[in-house]
Amino acid sequence: MSNALKLLRLTFSVIVFCTGVLLLIHSATVYNEALNVTRDNYKDKQIYQLYNDKDMEVVSYAELIATLCNSLEYDIAIDGASIDKDNFKLENVQNYNIRNTNYNKSYEYDDYGIINIVIYTGK
Repeated sequence: MSNALKLLRLTFSVIVFCTGVLLLIHSATVYNEALNVTRDNYKDKQIYQLYNDKDMEVVSYAELIATLCNSLEYDIAIDGASIDKDNFKLENVQNYNIRNTNYNKSYEYDDYGIINIVIYTGK
């Protein structure tokens, strides 16, 4: 009799586990479909980024030059001058006419929330 109870308990546990796994797979599929529909709906629409003071970071001239001395992870715009991360050369920094002032640092994102460009605006 105890073997039959163990078998029933094991069978019930397997059924509950399989139901949970199927529910997890179904939820992931529904989430993925909703995400794809949202991306398709907003693919051609202009997405606007709202700025607030928390997104702005103040960077000093020295920090900006130190950033330029390292390899760039993203494209950079300094007071409207665009610097491509792939074609950037340290020797050309003096040609960018960077003013000795503090800068507001902000980011421009694409539709998927990935950083496109880092924007430095002089104060």
